[in-house]
Amino acid sequence: MGVEKQQDTATINGETVPFNLTDLDRETLAQTDEQNDRERAQRTEAPQSTPFANTSDYRILRNDWPYATPPDIAHLVIWLKTPFRISKPDGHLLPEGRAQIQAFVDRKFTEPLKILYGESVGDDRVLWFKKWTALQSVGALEHFHCFVRGAGEELLREWTGEGQRQMM
Repeated sequence: MGVEKQQDTATINGETVPFNLTDLDRETLAQTDEQNDRERAQRTEAPQSTPFANTSDYRILRNDWPYATPPDIAHLVIWLKTPFRISKPDGHLLPEGRAQIQAFVDRKFTEPLKILYGESVGDDRVLWFKKWTALQSVGALEHFHCFVRGAGEELLREWTGEGQRQMM
């Protein structure tokens, strides 16, 4: 069964911009909407649990609106239930959060690529970034972006869980 996308609009810098949300996106956003205000207010406090501690605490998805990249580069978004600590005045990720993301990226993406391509090439095939709060287009859910070069469809499906669950 296919995933249906419905047209929506958002106001960004005073301009109405069309975008599409899948039913899965709508469900995910609806589930987190209530806790969003509480979490935003507490983001400078220690999270309730450690990000990536449990595989049910995060989800790796292909970006529905990937940036313009060559075909061999996958744009993934890692969505988390647990927020990272950020600096209060500007919303930048704190060093602790950078270290947590880097360790996850190394374990989840870089190491499998090193096995696939050889020890010397894994590090240059993965790049991640997290926008600070003011630049996030979806501030309701903690997330960061990851670009992976040369992973291949099988590995991407393993990471995203595609084919392991029925799509709505």
